[in-house]
Amino acid sequence: MTPQSRAKVDAAIEGWKYMHSLPEEWHGFSLHQERTVQEEIYDLFTYAYPSLHRQIIIYYHDETQEFKLRERVGSLEFCDIECIAKDLDDFERLLQENLERIMLGLIHYQSES
Repeated sequence: MTPQSRAKVDAAIEGWKYMHSLPEEWHGFSLHQERTVQEEIYDLFTYAYPSLHRQIIIYYHDETQEFKLRERVGSLEFCDIECIAKDLDDFERLLQENLERIMLGLIHYQSES
C-alpha cells in the first residue's frame, strides 16, 4: 500500500461517525481500533472474541480500492462477499445491515466434525 493510498483512506475514515460510534463490547466481541498495513491490506478495526477464536476485520484493499469485511474462525479466514463496497457510505450501509448478523453467526458457528 502506498503512503498516498493510506493517507487517502485515513482522511476518509477520520470523520467516519459510524466507526467512532461502535460499541466497545458487542455480543461478547471486543472492539480493537489499531490500524495495521500488510502489503495491499489496511486493517481499520477488528471485533475479536478470543475464547471462541473468532474475529471480524474491517479493512481497505488497495489493489481493488474497496472496503471489505473478512471473517476469521481459528486459522480459516475469508472475505464476506456481502460486505464489499468502493464507497465508504455504501460500505457503512452494508455494515449496518450485516455486521450484527455476521457476529451472531460466528458465535453460533459449529464446524463439521
